[in-house]
Amino acid sequence: MKLIAESTIKTDKIDAQLERTNFLPVSYLAPKEIRERRELLRHRIILVRLRASLKSRIHSILAKRGIVKEGVNTYLEL
Repeated sequence: MKLIAESTIKTDKIDAQLERTNFLPVSYLAPKEIRERRELLRHRIILVRLRASLKSRIHSILAKRGIVKEGVNTYLEL
């Protein structure tokens, strides 16, 4: 594949020859169910990061106003 990418000569004739000889790699497409699960997981990760960011901002605001208590989640038990 590296040889193909670095080649200065790019023609359909060469590509066709590579296809006939099964030299080109096959790409993988995950099944629909797996793709949907991955999408949900990515969305969850975004939401968890957003929650952590918001909690951090609230802790900062409370600390600036002198409202500080022991414990990481004292203010925001979720």
